[in-house]
Amino acid sequence: MAQRSIVRLLAAGLCLWAAPVQAAEVLTRTSALHDPARGGREVGVTVYAPADPEGTLKIVLMSHGGTGNASGEVRAFRPQGKALAEAGFLAIALGHRPSASNAQHRLDRPADVSFVLDSLEGGTLPLPDGFSAPLDLDHVGHAGHSWGAYTANAVGGARFDHGEFRDPRIAAIMPMSPQGPDQFGSFDRGPDDNSWMSVLVPAYLIVGGEEMDGPPAGFRMTGWRAQGFHRYPADGRRFLTVIQGQDHGDIGGGAEPDVIAHMVANTVLFFDIYLRGAPADPCLIGSLAPIAISRTERSLPTGVVPAAESCAAD
Repeated sequence: MAQRSIVRLLAAGLCLWAAPVQAAEVLTRTSALHDPARGGREVGVTVYAPADPEGTLKIVLMSHGGTGNASGEVRAFRPQGKALAEAGFLAIALGHRPSASNAQHRLDRPADVSFVLDSLEGGTLPLPDGFSAPLDLDHVGHAGHSWGAYTANAVGGARFDHGEFRDPRIAAIMPMSPQGPDQFGSFDRGPDDNSWMSVLVPAYLIVGGEEMDGPPAGFRMTGWRAQGFHRYPADGRRFLTVIQGQDHGDIGGGAEPDVIAHMVANTVLFFDIYLRGAPADPCLIGSLAPIAISRTERSLPTGVVPAAESCAAD
């Protein structure tokens, strides 16, 4: 499945096929889980599954932005969920409900992710009717926008003033419109003491050019949302796509169709490479469904000079 899906992505993204690829059938199911360890806290889930799965499936979880709502699992990440399932993943959009405070929400978010994985492992998360396949619960991906980007970094190993929340089952993360320092407990006291230096899994950031320098409200700092990219350990598995002309809401799903297609195709490619080990050059990340306003960087170890055919080094 990994080989077949990557061929489909390259063909679609680089416009090599004259005819459109036949989309695979996707099964869906929306339900709610309740965590008894947290007073019955509700977490909504929408599952996207391939109707004709092959082999053991990798899993990608997706977290919406905002401080919680009653339908995030239905409204957010629908294009990504469908595309991931078409490519042979099991994708699950989480609905993070409101918390008593923002401080509590910082704790609830990563706990929601771990609870969903525990429920999946324990067989208590409802899957679509007719779906059956073995699942890899030890190498899971997570993508999230805004508050969901905080969630991705948290379960991926980032450190915050209020604690650490790494889930060892998370093997790759994709923070979209992530926070820079001094928001949601993140900090940057230099290259040897910051929130992101402890993230050891592959990471792919997507940021809008119009939101790069600060949050939707508040202070401005040049390159604020990209700070994590520059602080992650540079090992060649960190990527940053900046899409010019796009603001916070655009990256969260409100962009024009060509921008959405660009983000979706490269989301699938990233997880195909870093969860399934697809035989593709990582420098292709950011190049599928190309748009002129997008540029991608790859962070390489200090002193490593990329080959001529490699993508740009940070």
